Amino acid sequence: MTETTGGTGESVSPEARELLSVLAFLGPSPVPLWLFAEGCARLPPPLDSAAGAGTGALETTVRELAGAGLARLTDDGAALQPRVAAAVRESLTGVARSRGVGTALALLDDAFPERVGREADVARCELLAPGIEAAAGHVAGGGRSTERAAHLLARLGSFRALSGRPEQARLALRRAVALAEGREGGGPIEGPLRAVLADEHAAVLAELDRPEEAADEARRAASLARELLPAGAPQLPVFLLNIGRTLHRAGDAAGADGALREALERAEVADSPAARPLVVEARLALAEVALGEGRPEAAAGAARGALEAVDEERAPGLAARATWILADALGESGAAEEATRFYRKSLELDARRYGARHPGVGQKALGLGLHLERRGLAGEAEEAYERALSIFDETPGPDSEPARAARSCLERVRS
Repeated sequence: MTETTGGTGESVSPEARELLSVLAFLGPSPVPLWLFAEGCARLPPPLDSAAGAGTGALETTVRELAGAGLARLTDDGAALQPRVAAAVRESLTGVARSRGVGTALALLDDAFPERVGREADVARCELLAPGIEAAAGHVAGGGRSTERAAHLLARLGSFRALSGRPEQARLALRRAVALAEGREGGGPIEGPLRAVLADEHAAVLAELDRPEEAADEARRAASLARELLPAGAPQLPVFLLNIGRTLHRAGDAAGADGALREALERAEVADSPAARPLVVEARLALAEVALGEGRPEAAAGAARGALEAVDEERAPGLAARATWILADALGESGAAEEATRFYRKSLELDARRYGARHPGVGQKALGLGLHLERRGLAGEAEEAYERALSIFDETPGPDSEPARAARSCLERVRS
């Protein structure tokens, strides 16, 4: 089979032509064939049948393209020659181009893990990242494809942030924001996604220790949320809560306090089962802001309010967190004995929830020990440090940083 003029694959089989029209928007890196096999329902006929038959049938189709000088098959998947990809994209106009881009993005959207928790998820994200970055560069207008591309770039940014690559995360999120607002690829898109992306971008900027940029982007996210969502929309308090936390990390305590109070007020007005955890979260965030500003009495008041609003049986993790923050505030305000009681309660809530040997319980035992040592209660501090060390010696192990810290504290209190 020979390549036709322009390298757009007119002389190959119909399924090979359809594959060509999708690969053109996913390169230049090789695209894993399992992406097409898993997403066969997204593909146009007759490619859907070839993909549904598995990667073996797809390899046959790629070899057909390779025989025509249009593609190559590697261990990592299929890739078009760069000149061929450019020629294919140029030959596709209107509906055909939109369908090619849309199919590429739909396949990626289905395949990209919503949450990255396993090693296999991490590997999958790495394999899909080049395709996401390539396909996002070919969207136009403010429709579904632009929204999907922006969402995928945001998820890629979140994955990179979790993987300890905040600068790469910032670049992905900056592109997502540009797409959503029409500064790249047309648009802007409709709906609250623009506010979500601005908030996520701000959070990564704060993590990168760029406080002024982070605060500016968080304020912009708040404005977008108020503009794009109705006053009573249940998502609005969620946005404002996240934005308040980002402003706090960026060092804008006054801005954080304002956003969090607005989130709290809107969640209290909603007075729904979905809004009640937001009431607790907003009060806890206000307590953390007050602690950071050296206002422990205000922090204790906010934390008590959170603790009164939380259902300990239905939300034990939130109750444990509220109890610990209240203990911190009480300790800072000089109510040491009451602080001790709440530190112990928080530790035991986590022990019931996660098990007595969980590393999180060890961290709280270590924190309790430090508090008790500051109070001059060496014997009780020693018991807490011993509990922490016995947990850390098991997980993450005797040579781990937490185990070394607990051992050092234990040696100090015994000396």
